[in-house]
Amino acid sequence: MIVAKQTIEEHASGNQAVYDVVCSFQVMEHIADIGNALTASLGVLKRGGKLIISVPNNDSFLGKDKFNLMNLPPHHQGLWNENSLKNLEKIYPLKLEKIYLEPLQTYHYRLYYGIIFADKIRKIFCPLAKPINKILGRISLYLMVHTNLPQKIKGHTVIAVFLKQ
Repeated sequence: MIVAKQTIEEHASGNQAVYDVVCSFQVMEHIADIGNALTASLGVLKRGGKLIISVPNNDSFLGKDKFNLMNLPPHHQGLWNENSLKNLEKIYPLKLEKIYLEPLQTYHYRLYYGIIFADKIRKIFCPLAKPINKILGRISLYLMVHTNLPQKIKGHTVIAVFLKQ
């Protein structure tokens, strides 16, 4: 394994069609010039190679928090979801093999609850917000821990596996 301090565009200049797999884990959302990064990623892939892209899922609870500075520029240059990943097939020589949606993880339960419920409760029932929030928070946490509910809620990450055509 080689670790090189260079962009994918720099690496692609001398390494065309040499890799079977290119994996981008929580990277593409940070790149302003996404077109060149994707072109370079495909350039280093052999025909039939796999491009695996994992990005924060903006259709999850993450995208519902309009004030999350970690999901806005300059931190995230682009917002991704299942649909934007599927649409890469229309632009690049790719065939989508599979999309994986991460279920809500236990370490995101409180964040999910805060984004989805707490602000709404605060706006509707200002004087009663604290006790209502406490009761609903406990109920919500109970449901998350003791049911299959988290498996039905979209988690933080979406992963796409593509085959280079």
